[in-house]
Amino acid sequence: MPHIFAGAQFIAPIYYFGVDDPTEEDIARDEAPFRVCLLDEGDILPTWSSLDRYQDFFRIYRGGDNLILPFPWEPNAFDLANIAGALQQAGVDYLIVDPEATSAGRWANPREAMTIRYFRRLTEEIFPGLEELFAEATAELGHEPRNHEEFEWVRRRCATRIEEVFKDAHARLRGREAEDEYWCCKQVARCGGSQHGNHRGGLDEVTEGVGSDGADPTPVQVPDPTLPETKSRKDNLYGTGG
Repeated sequence: MPHIFAGAQFIAPIYYFGVDDPTEEDIARDEAPFRVCLLDEGDILPTWSSLDRYQDFFRIYRGGDNLILPFPWEPNAFDLANIAGALQQAGVDYLIVDPEATSAGRWANPREAMTIRYFRRLTEEIFPGLEELFAEATAELGHEPRNHEEFEWVRRRCATRIEEVFKDAHARLRGREAEDEYWCCKQVARCGGSQHGNHRGGLDEVTEGVGSDGADPTPVQVPDPTLPETKSRKDNLYGTGG
């Protein structure tokens, strides 16, 4: 999906996922400058809705002494859709949200599980609703936000209604025969489970996943380095920023 810079992008939820430094083999092959942390032999992209949940997962999942956590990448929903699209082309099929690590190398109980195709369609569906929320908040403010305090006021004003936008988007997608792509993740949920439940609810059937080793994720060139926001974050990651 195209890069979007609008009110919807400003108030969109942030997701966290992990990236590791490249291996010597990656560097020799001129692969991606980092390796995305994936699960189930590179089939699943795990994401988290908060930095605390992200850190809790990797502390348990990787375990051991002198633990170095992967670097947390934190795109908003629309940027994550672009990143997930690149990963999909590299063979990643699924996206999960807020999985829990049960022990070293094992995980379970994601709050959401879906195909990447579904997630990309979901972000297209939520865009108009988030744009409307942003417009309503700026109208209440009386003008476009002009400084950090006003932007944060708009963000807080919209936050309580974002879940409703997501629920409506899920309902529209399920009405267009996309039910089998939500709550249907290999080794995560029974296909067709919880199709009509709250999108923040639990899974009907969950099995523990044994992910690919956290130190051996798949190298993928993401996200688009031409995007200004991405370039800034990438510069900060590699110490090349000002």
